[in-house]
Amino acid sequence: MKPIINDHISWFVYENEKPIAMWMNIPDVNQWIRYLNGKFGCIEKLKFLWYKTFKKNEKMVGLVFGVIPEWQRKGIDGYMIWEGTQHLRKHTDFKVTELQWIGDFNPKMIKIAETLDTTVTRKLITYRYLFDRNKPFERHPIL
Repeated sequence: MKPIINDHISWFVYENEKPIAMWMNIPDVNQWIRYLNGKFGCIEKLKFLWYKTFKKNEKMVGLVFGVIPEWQRKGIDGYMIWEGTQHLRKHTDFKVTELQWIGDFNPKMIKIAETLDTTVTRKLITYRYLFDRNKPFERHPIL
């Protein structure tokens, strides 16, 4: 991940040098690796670095967004979204953000995505396989 991390789109919030929240995004790597024809040898790695350096990437992918429980419901999430959006507009060329996966058990994040004037382009499903077939299935609680 180190070669593709962009400091402008990965955020951490600290209180007294202790991390309390994070918002991890990466550039859409598919915009660079689509030219490599499914290979990643030495030549392709050099091509990747060339595309990463000279080809503008206009899409970022949101991987993880979270606030530790003690700081939830205190506005940290809103702060990160507001400040992050302002910073992105000034310092990056990204025009599209894809929120990779939001669980259906997390209505707060679904609401945040809806208020950002987003479009649902796909819905992902997570399946659970119980290796112990005698154990009863329990759905993840609503957050």
